[in-house]
Amino acid sequence: MYSRYTSESPLKNRLNLTFIYYFLTLIAREDTKINSAHKKRLQPMKILFVISGVYFQEPMGTLQLSAIARKRGHKTDMAVIGLHSVVDAVKAMQPDLIAYSTMSADERMFIKHDNEVKEYLQSSGKNILRIMGGPHPTYFQNVLNTMDLDAICVGEGELAFTTILERVENNDGISGIPNVMCRGETTVEKQVVDDLDSLPFVDRALFYRARPTLSQIAMRSFLAGRGCPFQCSYCFNHAYNTMFKKAGKIHRRRSVDNLIEEIKYVKKYFPPLRFVKFADDVFIFNKSPWLEEFAEKYRREISLPFYCLMRSNVLTEDVAQLLSYAGCKSIGMALEAGNPDIRNIVLKRNLSNEVIMKSFELAAKYNITTYGGIIIGVPGSKLEDDFQSVLFAKKVKLTVPVFNICAPYAGTDITKYAVENGYLDKDFDRFPSCSEKSVFNCFPEYEKKVHQRLIYLGPLYCIIPFFPERLLRVLARFSLTRIYAIAYSVVSSYVMSRKIVPTANTKNPITWIKVLMIYFRYWFQGLKTEFNQEG
Repeated sequence: MYSRYTSESPLKNRLNLTFIYYFLTLIAREDTKINSAHKKRLQPMKILFVISGVYFQEPMGTLQLSAIARKRGHKTDMAVIGLHSVVDAVKAMQPDLIAYSTMSADERMFIKHDNEVKEYLQSSGKNILRIMGGPHPTYFQNVLNTMDLDAICVGEGELAFTTILERVENNDGISGIPNVMCRGETTVEKQVVDDLDSLPFVDRALFYRARPTLSQIAMRSFLAGRGCPFQCSYCFNHAYNTMFKKAGKIHRRRSVDNLIEEIKYVKKYFPPLRFVKFADDVFIFNKSPWLEEFAEKYRREISLPFYCLMRSNVLTEDVAQLLSYAGCKSIGMALEAGNPDIRNIVLKRNLSNEVIMKSFELAAKYNITTYGGIIIGVPGSKLEDDFQSVLFAKKVKLTVPVFNICAPYAGTDITKYAVENGYLDKDFDRFPSCSEKSVFNCFPEYEKKVHQRLIYLGPLYCIIPFFPERLLRVLARFSLTRIYAIAYSVVSSYVMSRKIVPTANTKNPITWIKVLMIYFRYWFQGLKTEFNQEG
């Protein structure tokens, strides 16, 4: 006897079974298509990082991204503009992703090289993802369209880059990632890295493969934290803080143990290491439990001289004592201007002459040498204000002063100030360097040329004993910028090597000559524009 189901209609049952089989087959085929479309890459990605000229500090942001990529099993390489042809590097590596990192002053050279890359991609029919990160796309997001990039990274790139790699690994698009703006998009969600200890140590091997000579310099750079709370008008930090104020804490710090562990790692695997440079915008903000822990552990476990950046109002007696105890031999501490009104009203430094002088006295008391910046050609200032800055730098006994010509960038308060006061056209869109002739229209041509001479004569006046003020003022009148520049280069590099980074020099004479050649090569490249302007 058949059941009702099996005996009701054998033909109908067969038809039902056939339909079910056919339906399941279609689902299986569609599922295969979906899995195929999202199939994970079987081969590791090849990523080419492109940076502008390297000096004597590792490009920490780029090396951090390389470490993230290598941790995921991908291959990375680096091309350095000025040393390598980017398009030749692309042809040789055949990367899946090109990651540019640039500052605004280098935009034009990146456009030139990227145009060559685009021509190659068009002629070869290849499709390579092109992304730009760094300060320039963070503050000038229109570069996404002007360079026709696939995407830009706005702000910190570690979390964004990790997600980009995950998406590309799975053949997915990269839109909708925080801090990433893709072609056609006009807004971006913001995020910051809260836990700096979670990041891998930077990939220094990438840098030293690109610049093997620099691996023999016995100085390595490290970052102890991120963020700067100060509001200096010429700096992008205040704009960055406004941009990311809702994304999380602006100032974050690594744990002392994590920082010490990286220094030990570098000391072991990337010798020689005889001098440490902490490259934070400001190393510390006050005497804190973190600083006390750092001073004790660094002295006990690392015991190497180091350099860090400071502000005069932060360098109190307690802080100077702790830094000295830990092993600090030199600090970067800027004056910016000798005239208090220019320093505090226009540049927004909020530092009195008394505070500045006291901080340099404390540095001298604890045998800490000083390296600091002074800005000349501030919009609205007079030439005598610039001479006053030179005299003030010598008065506080700044070991190695560095003079820069004020350079306006869109988004900074100094640029807004210049536009509002008629010193700069509102449509100004150049990105001048800090050694180019002033772009402000409040200075006559003669004064602009004196500015360029003072950036070399100023340090010479401060460094060389018994250099009379009268001679400084006389020399500033003559169009001898080339001679001043060469004298400055020789004197300042010697004092830097002896007093600011005394144990970082290579002991190999051949390497020492190579390093000097690198230094002068970059330095003279930077002087070409200035010499042309001087006439």
